Amino acid sequence: MKNVVLFPFNIEEDNKDRYTKAVKFARKNEAELVLFTALQQASDERISDDVYFHLLELNGYFQVQNGWQNTADLKTERKIMQGEFYENLEKVVKEKSPTWIIGSGYCTSFDNKRVKELVSSEVRIVPVIL
Repeated sequence: MKNVVLFPFNIEEDNKDRYTKAVKFARKNEAELVLFTALQQASDERISDDVYFHLLELNGYFQVQNGWQNTADLKTERKIMQGEFYENLEKVVKEKSPTWIIGSGYCTSFDNKRVKELVSSEVRIVPVIL
């Protein structure tokens, strides 16, 4: 079974340091990195663009800090869904069976304890200390 790191994020928050730690963690553990977010409002083109621009900004930040070669061999998948965050998180967890979920750190968009309630005991929440 392959290792999967799930990185939940909110485009309204500064996720650069969390993303950097998630990429490094996924590379160290030879895992696929799944980037997940859920949009409450109807997804129009502008909102979808905002998500992709946010991911581009995160990846750009990582590359400036670590060099572009450090992401070349990392497999990533984007899961951009519509609706309630926790309901969609539960769906992604069932589909992708992550080994680890990157914790929320200091962000307020999701709660590590609530995430832990949605997943099996085998899934570990990786704390992010910024």
